Amino acid sequence: MHIIVMSLGVSRFPRSALSTIMCMSNTARTRCLMHTVSSLSKWHAAVAQIPLSTILPIGFGAASNKANIAAFFGDQRINMEVTLALQRISTMPNSPYKVDLRWLTQVKSEAVSNRMFAKNLGLILPDQSQGFVELAEHQPHDAGTFVEAAVEAVATSIPGGDSGREAVAELAEWLVQEALKRGHDNYNYKRRLLKVPRIETKRIGGTDHEPVFLAKANISGHSAEAEGRSKKLAEQAASKKLFKNVGIKVDPSVEE
Repeated sequence: MHIIVMSLGVSRFPRSALSTIMCMSNTARTRCLMHTVSSLSKWHAAVAQIPLSTILPIGFGAASNKANIAAFFGDQRINMEVTLALQRISTMPNSPYKVDLRWLTQVKSEAVSNRMFAKNLGLILPDQSQGFVELAEHQPHDAGTFVEAAVEAVATSIPGGDSGREAVAELAEWLVQEALKRGHDNYNYKRRLLKVPRIETKRIGGTDHEPVFLAKANISGHSAEAEGRSKKLAEQAASKKLFKNVGIKVDPSVEE
């Protein structure tokens, strides 16, 4: 058996990410696995220089919409960097992923989603997010604005030429890796369930800003209920719960 370790020489690949392909070959077959070790050291060093007042969204108590405007541009910037990170994966020889348009769309959507930003706010903005992490769970859109404003600030305000843009590229690489880890959580149980049974959803409480919905999914005499802060979340949770209860197995990597 021969072991060959090759570094991926891809342009614009974050320096903090160490990517290698380990190919183990014998007479019967060849197996190639990509191992990526990535940190947020550059991003953290850069974003630590950004004042909270310039990136705090109105939803988290800011007095002006300055951060919300910056987030408009930051959204475009992080989307582009995530797309470039996915391009590197899709053109990598012996990629361990089944790369097609659907896969690319799903991974990108997850990587730049508000729920990704909200769940990882404390990791992405360790200094500025203190006191806002719990709030982000209930206001994912504002968490997304928070991160996107930080992206724009880092890319345009950090002295040193390309250092800010390199930091954003590092963040994008990290987001893609997190999206790949969470890929099995993205199966659309609701869509699969709607092909057969019925889902009933109603609002059961909460406020106008934070409503609570109850969804009940039914199939072949079985039912399951779940609550959510939106109709979509409640229906998805109820559908997933029902699938588990009746023993319907699905492949989360395949979107129907």
